[in-house]
Amino acid sequence: MPYKQSLSYSRDLIKGTKIGIPRKKLILPFTGTATVKLYDALTGKQTYEAKSENRISAVFGNMAYLDGFYYPILDNMQKNILSDIYTTYPFRVMALTTGDIAEDLYDYFTWGSIVGYADAWYTYSGSDVLRGTVNKSETTRTNTDTAGIRHYVIDFPTSAANGTFKSIYWTGGAGTGETAQNPKINSLYPKIALEAGTSSTSLPIYNLCADETNLYALIKNTTSLVVYDKVTGTKKDNITVPAQAKAIAYDGTNFWLLISDGSFKKLDKNFTVVSSYPKSAAVPDDLVYDVEYFDIAVNAAYVYITYNGCTDTSGSSSKYKSCIAKYNKDGTFASKTEIYTGSTGLITLTKIPNNKLWVVIEYGTCLQLNENLTVYGTSGFTSTNYDSISWDSDTSTIFTYTDSSYGQLKQQYVVPASAHTLLPEAVTKTPTNTMKIQYDFTCDYVYPLDMPAH
Repeated sequence: MPYKQSLSYSRDLIKGTKIGIPRKKLILPFTGTATVKLYDALTGKQTYEAKSENRISAVFGNMAYLDGFYYPILDNMQKNILSDIYTTYPFRVMALTTGDIAEDLYDYFTWGSIVGYADAWYTYSGSDVLRGTVNKSETTRTNTDTAGIRHYVIDFPTSAANGTFKSIYWTGGAGTGETAQNPKINSLYPKIALEAGTSSTSLPIYNLCADETNLYALIKNTTSLVVYDKVTGTKKDNITVPAQAKAIAYDGTNFWLLISDGSFKKLDKNFTVVSSYPKSAAVPDDLVYDVEYFDIAVNAAYVYITYNGCTDTSGSSSKYKSCIAKYNKDGTFASKTEIYTGSTGLITLTKIPNNKLWVVIEYGTCLQLNENLTVYGTSGFTSTNYDSISWDSDTSTIFTYTDSSYGQLKQQYVVPASAHTLLPEAVTKTPTNTMKIQYDFTCDYVYPLDMPAH
């Protein structure tokens, strides 16, 4: 594919310094360029500027094909795929995040924690410390002989978007109302339903993992492993594992079982026990009542186990903690961290790209964690109670199980951000600054009856 050179730069107008970073960009019929400007709130003088070209997600070619060919030819209809996946259209909300992951048009995740955001179509006035507003008088839509250009201008007052951000993402809005919307971050969209319960036959509670060929659904607290071909979705013969287990994980070489008492086992590819490891004395620490172990995840270096319990016997929700313990692969304890306080305790997790973990807290926040269990990102929210999640790097999809609606086992996509630009350096805004972000989308115009096809 053809490439071009694009220069990202940042300039400190007070110090007189400049950073320039050349980047290789695919030549595409659509581009986006972000310009970030900081101003001294007292004098109104500009103090900083950064400019960077973005990437547009690769998924839009698929959607254009489905709406332009697949459904019109086969069903004489259009499905409005864009709004179905993104709720609103996909370039509605700009989000500023702490993510420092490189731009990749094939990346499904929006990385980092949100520092600020703004709806690019509907103005906002209020006290939200994250939200900016579109500047309607400076936002324009123009045409040239060959392209259409949308020039957005987003203003952030001194009270909003204070902090340090490195990335700018574009997403759909969380709602369709004609008011300023929140960004829709790291939501899930179903690819296929593998199995669903009914009112007469509910599914058992599954815990999931995938290897190179199969998806494995462990029936919780049993030795039964339900097996599916992860490409075709075909169910295979069940497998019996050597111990009753609560959760299962796969690290590319071995399977790992979490036992209900917090101990765990390493299995080979034939599901034979290789090693057994006791729960560390450091776990569950000060949790003395209603302790439960939930899930296990494994990467190249560590084993991660989630658990929850109460610090006294009162059962008071304020005394509950949800934690993750990290073990070395030889079973020795490495560290632990508390990630949630409250009686809603189910925590499921999976390893994801860039050596991160993705943690879903029951009916709550989705966290991106570093390998050392520090929080990398807090952008994302789920209204679904997922009992198990398992990211599959081969298909770039996530397998999920929820016990709602009699049980649902699905293969799903993480909905990617529409566009992403990684700034040449981190930008820090303080309450002494106002900020203006200009974003220019340029799309080549294709005359509908010209041949050959574009």
